[in-house]
Order: sequence, then structure tokens, then C-alpha cells
Amino acid sequence: MNLPTGSWTLDPSATKVSFTVKNWLVKTVQGSFSVLAGSAEVADDPAQNSLEVIFDTTSFDTGNGKRDHHVKSDDFLAADRHPQGTFTSSTVTETPDGYRVSGELSVGPGTAPVDFVVVLDEVTDDRAVFQASAAVERRSLGVDRLPNFTVSNDVAITVKGIAERN
Repeated sequence: MNLPTGSWTLDPSATKVSFTVKNWLVKTVQGSFSVLAGSAEVADDPAQNSLEVIFDTTSFDTGNGKRDHHVKSDDFLAADRHPQGTFTSSTVTETPDGYRVSGELSVGPGTAPVDFVVVLDEVTDDRAVFQASAAVERRSLGVDRLPNFTVSNDVAITVKGIAERN
């Protein structure tokens, strides 16, 4: 199941970026960011495919206000100076179940390469429901104030949402 060619826009109200990370290597902390905007171009020539997602780093939420405030501070995301994060694709490759989207993730002070696996749950001519997953090393993004035994270096990212064809 693949997307029909054309321009697609993410529905920010129906799209969410979630993450999980181990805290003290025992407890899993879950959190999220709100999506501000996103777009994709699906072309007949796969080399012309592209994707961009913009999310709100000030919306960082784990359900723990004290932790959230600290992570949004200059110790980690510097959300006041970097209120938006982005993912911009460099390559988009069709797979039997959807797409493999490689690109750059920029969050707070850093940028890192990331490969997302995108699975299409439902596709019509003008609407797509999808899930995307990836892993990123927080240190590669400059989020490196805490040692690995306090917070794991590996962060799992999941994006669930809806895109509509323009």
C-alpha cells in the first residue's frame, strides 16, 4: 500500500510525536511533542519524494512538570531559543509496507541523522493514516548533560497521524 503521487499535508490536530527513553535504566519515561506542520511530496520518480515535519519543542510533555521544565531548559532542549524542531528527509524509499524515510532531525541544540520506518495503516486517494518509528541517540542531538546510567542514550520515536492530499 503506497501513497498516490502528489502533495500531502499533515493534519497537526491528528498527528503526534511520541518518545520513550529509559530513566535510571529501569523505568521507561514516555512523552510527546505537538506537531505544528508537515508536508510530503510523492512523485513518480522516487528520488523526487520528500518529507518535512515541524514540531513544537515547548510542548515537551512527560506528565511530570518539574522534569518537563528541566528538559525544556538550556540543560537539554533550550526550548526558549529553539522552539521548533524539524525532520527533513534526504531520501524516501518505498517498501512493501510503506516507506523508509532517511533524513536529519533537529531538536534543541543539535542535529542527527535518523531513519524512519513508515507504515501506512489506511490509504485512500486523498487521506492516509500512518505510523512512523525510529531510534535516535540523544547525545548526537547535543542532549548530553546526564550520563547513560541516569538516562539511556537511545530514544525511541513514534509519529502517528493523518496526512491529506492537497
